[in-house]
Amino acid sequence: MRMFWKAYSILFLLIILLGLMARITDEKLLTNWELINIPISIIGLIGVVAFAFKKVIFKPRFWKVWFIVFTLWGILFSIFSSYDFFECGIGVVITGSLICLPGYLALFLYGYRSKEIWNIGINDTK
Repeated sequence: MRMFWKAYSILFLLIILLGLMARITDEKLLTNWELINIPISIIGLIGVVAFAFKKVIFKPRFWKVWFIVFTLWGILFSIFSSYDFFECGIGVVITGSLICLPGYLALFLYGYRSKEIWNIGINDTK
């Protein structure tokens, strides 16, 4: 299962980087919502990668809170961003949501269910 998370974290990284490059090169895509979304996505990506590779970054409490922030932001961003879902089609919306679901799960598991990762970090600092 760890191999899945590593592969997903790399895929998630590529998706975020490609999306960021597209937004930087096309000013129409770089809205205020996107300017907020970029750091939120990057922090979420850091958590997904840390979970996948069993790395201690920050503290579990941070990731518990960030899981909630990241999930709520994903919902709000989908509703209020300038994307016209009717124009791009329901298939694109569903595909995008399915791609993000493992990221939400990884952040949940990292913050709430990864005692072995956090114990490794505690033992490494002693």
